[in-house]
Amino acid sequence: MAQIAAPKMREHLGLAVTDVTRDGYIDDCIVDAEDTIKKYLRRDLDAEFPGGWEPNQLRALRILTAHYFMNREAIVIGSSIENVPMSVKDILSLERDLS
Repeated sequence: MAQIAAPKMREHLGLAVTDVTRDGYIDDCIVDAEDTIKKYLRRDLDAEFPGGWEPNQLRALRILTAHYFMNREAIVIGSSIENVPMSVKDILSLERDLS
C-alpha cells in the first residue's frame, strides 16, 4: 500500500495539483522509495504500522521520492554519488534495525 498518494507528492514537488500527467512516474518513485526505506531500516514498516507510517518515516519518504523524481538520470554532473540522500539517512538513523 502506498503511504503517500501522487496528489500529495505533486504538492511536495511544487507541481500543479491538477497536473496528473506524471502521476504514473510519481507512483513508481513512491514504490521505489518505500522499498529503499524498508531495506535501509531492515524492517517491515507496513506490518509494524498497518494504519500508516510514522511522521519521520513519511518525511523521509517524501524526500527520497522527490530525489528519485528529480534525478532520473544515472549520472548527474557536479553531484556526488550516493544511493540514499544524507537527510534521509539522518532522519531514519535512530530507527534502523542493526541486529
